[in-house]
Amino acid sequence: MKMKAISKTALSFVLVFMLIPIVKSTAQSNLEIDPKEPKPGDEVTVTYNPANTPLAESVVIKGRAIMYEKTAVRILTADILLKQTGGKWLGKFNLLRGSVAINIFFENNSNEIDSNKGEGYIYYLKDSNGTIFQGAKAAIASGVYGMLSDQKFPNDKTKTRKLLEEEFSKNPDLLQYYFATYYRTFNLYDKDESKFITEIADKLYAVRDTLDAKPIADLAFFYQKSEQSKSEKCIKILSKCHPSSISAFQLQSMDMQMELMTTSDFKTKLKAYKKESEYFKESLELGEKDFLNNLEFNIILKTSTLLHLNGFQIMAIIV
Repeated sequence: MKMKAISKTALSFVLVFMLIPIVKSTAQSNLEIDPKEPKPGDEVTVTYNPANTPLAESVVIKGRAIMYEKTAVRILTADILLKQTGGKWLGKFNLLRGSVAINIFFENNSNEIDSNKGEGYIYYLKDSNGTIFQGAKAAIASGVYGMLSDQKFPNDKTKTRKLLEEEFSKNPDLLQYYFATYYRTFNLYDKDESKFITEIADKLYAVRDTLDAKPIADLAFFYQKSEQSKSEKCIKILSKCHPSSISAFQLQSMDMQMELMTTSDFKTKLKAYKKESEYFKESLELGEKDFLNNLEFNIILKTSTLLHLNGFQIMAIIV
């Protein structure tokens, strides 16, 4: 009897090992890329077979590749122009330098989507030694499964937390860039979830002087309702250590922005606009590290103002 039990156990292990490669290959069997393990900067060829997907009967299919860098600050999307050849669709896109992971999905003209059943067609990029790049798992956790993900992918707290913990166990320095993923994905009104998010926040707060601008701004936002004093200290650190950053600009010009957006009186809006413009110019004198980011934000802010004001008068100020 004992020998039979061992035989059944052994058989179960054989079946498991037989099934594992089938599950892995089936997950992305509708999509092939060349090279199979692309490197940042490569041109990637996509071969997509829509059989047994929501797009099986589609006459027009578009592809999209979302590329993530290790801090998730830069997330870029490339449209993949596909041409049908037989039952498959072929296309190409360029993998941007600095990318650590890719997520690909497909859609038709009726906005039906194949996102691999919400899993995404995901590829973790590897270095020359075959090691997954730093930040790849965290970027996918945030961009595909977390609350910062595209609406085409359902949020999955379990996968988000698992991937983030795997990432930070090896690369703890990256934690600061993904704090927003934690507090936007998990429920602050849930006792257990709130506790572990607050523990992460306090851990980062203890070394706030060493953090980059955006993580400090994320902490300031997180503590805004629960611990106002910590929020204010974060804003002070942001102003002191990263005065020309876009995060500092956004936080410190908040009152000016609100005045611009809420008032309907032209003279009041114009006054607020000039005040905000003067602040913007002064902030640039403190450093030019984030000049383009500041400039882009400033232009967006002013463009939105055109919806409320006389275009010619505002345009004259911009020029």
